[in-house]
Amino acid sequence: MRVFGCKTFVYIPKVERSKLDVKTRQRIFIRYGMDKFGYKFYDLIGKKVIQSKDVVFVEDQTLRDVNKAKYQWSSLVMMSI
Repeated sequence: MRVFGCKTFVYIPKVERSKLDVKTRQRIFIRYGMDKFGYKFYDLIGKKVIQSKDVVFVEDQTLRDVNKAKYQWSSLVMMSI
């Protein structure tokens, strides 16, 4: 069993990216797929649900940790300006 709400890195197939694009995207695990396709994830940037089976789970980091890191990063950027 996987931890719901944990941070994941989902692989992007070659046909959906160019040569210099990143190969994975950070997403949040929300549930198991109802069919044999794999898992369902929420894309924070695109604001949509995505299915994939090629994924790496980071189960010790949850959505709360992702939001906290994003807040800390934005405050550090604002302090440096």
